[in-house]
Amino acid sequence: MFWAIYISSAICLSYVLANFNRKYSSEVFLFLVITLLTPARIEVTNLEYAPSLITYIFNIVFEQNFSTRILRPLAITLPFGIIAFVFYSIIKRKFSRQ
Repeated sequence: MFWAIYISSAICLSYVLANFNRKYSSEVFLFLVITLLTPARIEVTNLEYAPSLITYIFNIVFEQNFSTRILRPLAITLPFGIIAFVFYSIIKRKFSRQ
C-alpha cells in the first residue's frame, strides 16, 4: 500500500513541478520521476526496498551515515533514462517530418 501511495504522489509532484517550465516539461518530468521512484535496498542483508534519494537524505540527516551505496541504483537508472529519452526524441524528430 505504501508504494502505491508513494508512486502516485511522486508522479503528481513531478507533473506539477514539470509544468512550471513549459519548454522542457517532459525532460523535467522524466528526470523527477526517475529520481523519486528509483528503489534501493535499505540494508545489504535485508530485502526491503525504499526510494533511494529519500533513504539517502534520511541516512545523512538522522543516522549520519554518509555512504553512497544507496545512490548506486540511481546512478544506473538516471543515465539509462536520459539516453532512452534522447533516442525517443531523435526517432520522433525523424518520423514527424512530413
